[in-house]
Amino acid sequence: MNILVTLDSKYIKPLKVMLYSLFSNNPGEEFHIYLMHSRIKDEEIADLERFVGGFG
Repeated sequence: MNILVTLDSKYIKPLKVMLYSLFSNNPGEEFHIYLMHSRIKDEEIADLERFVGGFG
């Protein structure tokens, strides 16, 4: 399933909540997460990649 999210730095924490719920409630489902953003720092992107990677 493809998921597109548009956001800025202020929405990273709510995005993590949404992704946690998505992954937890759909075990075994494969997701492709796409971010459309502006003004997000490279370290914030790296943090999101680590977070998502923790779910397999």
